[in-house]
Amino acid sequence: MSVPVRPPTRWAQRKDVIYLQLDVADIKNENIQITEKNLTFKSSGGDQGKLYELDIEFFEDVTKEGSKFAVHGKSTELVIKKKTPAFWPRLTKSKIKYPWLTIDWSKWVDEDDVGAELDTSYMDDFGGGPGASDFNADDSDDDKDEDKDEDKTTTKNPSTEE
Repeated sequence: MSVPVRPPTRWAQRKDVIYLQLDVADIKNENIQITEKNLTFKSSGGDQGKLYELDIEFFEDVTKEGSKFAVHGKSTELVIKKKTPAFWPRLTKSKIKYPWLTIDWSKWVDEDDVGAELDTSYMDDFGGGPGASDFNADDSDDDKDEDKDEDKTTTKNPSTEE
C-alpha cells in the first residue's frame, strides 16, 4: 500500500469565495468534505494510481451552502463560500509556507481590484454524483448537457459527512 501524498494545490480568493484547484489527473473515488473550519480531500489518481490526501484548516470559517466542486480530467476545481465576506491574508490558519500550496495567479485579484468575478456557471450544468443531492436540490437538468460528458467533467457538492 502506498503512502498518500498531498496534491499540488493552487488557490485564489474574492471577498466572498475561495477558489482551489487540485492538480491531479484522472482521479477516482474522490471524497471531498467541507466543514466550517476544514477541507478534506481523499482520492486516487494519476497514471500510477497514487493515493492523494489533503486536509486544510482554513484561515476563517467557510460554509458548505453554495460551495461546489468539479472534477475534470487533469484537475479538480472547488469554489468554497466564506462564512463572513472578507479578504484573508492567507488560506490556512497556520503561517507555515507549504510546498504543495501556491497562489493561482490566473484567478487572483488584489483587494483593491475587486469587481471582476470569475464565471463558474459551467459548474452548475453538470449533475452531481452519489451524495450530491444533499446540496443540490434541483437535479432536473442532469441530462440536458449529455455531450459535455466527453471532457469527463463532473460537478458535485461536497459531502456533509464528517
